[in-house]
Amino acid sequence: MDIVIELLKSLFLPIARFILDLFRVYIDTKKLFPEKPRNTQPETSKTELEQANERGVSLAKEYFYIENYSEAKNVLVEVLSRDNECYPALDLMVKVLIQLKEYEISLKYFVRLFKKARNLRIDHKLKFSETRQAYSMVLLELGQYEEAVVSCTKAIELNRYDTRSWYIQAKSLQELQEFEKAIKSYNEVLKFNPNNQEAKTNLNICKQKLSKSTVAKPPSTVFTPLAPTLKPPSKQKGYPNTSTPPSVQEKHKTEVFRYRIIPPSVQEKHKTEVFRYRIIPPSVQEKHKTEVVNLPVLKIGSYGGQVYRLKERLQKLGFFKGNILDGMFDSITQEAVRNAQRHYGLNPNGIVGSDTWTVLLK
Repeated sequence: MDIVIELLKSLFLPIARFILDLFRVYIDTKKLFPEKPRNTQPETSKTELEQANERGVSLAKEYFYIENYSEAKNVLVEVLSRDNECYPALDLMVKVLIQLKEYEISLKYFVRLFKKARNLRIDHKLKFSETRQAYSMVLLELGQYEEAVVSCTKAIELNRYDTRSWYIQAKSLQELQEFEKAIKSYNEVLKFNPNNQEAKTNLNICKQKLSKSTVAKPPSTVFTPLAPTLKPPSKQKGYPNTSTPPSVQEKHKTEVFRYRIIPPSVQEKHKTEVFRYRIIPPSVQEKHKTEVVNLPVLKIGSYGGQVYRLKERLQKLGFFKGNILDGMFDSITQEAVRNAQRHYGLNPNGIVGSDTWTVLLK
C-alpha cells in the first residue's frame, strides 16, 4: 500500500505543481496588463435623438399617405431642425415638396440628400434611382433641361429599366431641340412600355420636326446656325391622347394635353383642378354621362405615379403590405395583383389591365 501511495505522489505532484505555476503566470499577466473598463452605459442622447427622428418620420409618412402634405412638411421641418442630416426625413421631404409643387425649395433639400447619400455610400444603389428621377422631374419643371438630361443619365445608370427617367430625358432633349437623341430616348420608353401614348405622340412630333430641319437647302456662304428656327406646330383637330371625354372635347375645342391637365376653359367652367391620374371630375362625369378614361396597363418594370396609386389601392384592400413610396412594379407587387385577381375571379396573370383596374377602383 505504501508503494502505491508513493507512486501516486510521484505522478500527480509534478502535474499539480505545473498547474499552479500556470495559474500564477496568468495572475501576474493580469496585473501587468489590466483590461480597460468597458463602457456599459449606452449613449442615451444619440438613442433618444434617433427614436425621436423615427417617430417624426413615421408620423410624416402617415400624413403623406392621406395626402395631407402641409402637415407632413411641418413634421419633417421639426425633425430636420433637430437633425439636419436625417436621411429618411430628407428623402420624404423632397417627395412632399414635389407634391406641394415647391420645386425651387426642393432643390436645396436634394443637394443635402445627395451629400448625405454619398457619406452613407448608398448613392450607387438601385433604390437611389428613384431620388435621381424625382430630381430630374423637378429640373424639367423649372426649365433646367441640360441639368435634367445629366440627372436622368445618372438615374438610368442605376436602373436601366426606369422608363420614367427615359421619358424625362427625352422630354428635356426635345425642349433643347436635340430631336435625334430625343427619338432614341422615346424608343427606349416604348421598348419597356409599348402602350405609353404620350411617348408615341411626342415621338411623332420629334420625327416631324427632324424631317423639317433636315430638308436640303441650297449652298450659301453666309453662316447659318446649327439649330434652325422652327415654326410652332399648327393646331390640329382630333384628340388621340387627352383626359377629357369626347363630348367635352368637341364642345370646348381643346387640343391634346400632354401633361394630363384639364383644359383651362373646362377648369374654369366646372371648378376643377389638375388631375394626376387622368380621371374626369365627378361633376363632368355626371353631366356628360361619360366613363373614367382607361388607365394604363401595368406590369413588371412599370414605374411612376400610376404604380404608386395601384400599390396604395392594393394596400387599402389588404392585398399589399410592402413599401408604396418607391413607385416600382416589382415581384411583390405582381404577387399582390395576382392575389387580388384570384379574389375577384379574374385571370391571375399579374398584369393590371382594364378589368383589374375596374374591380380595384370599385
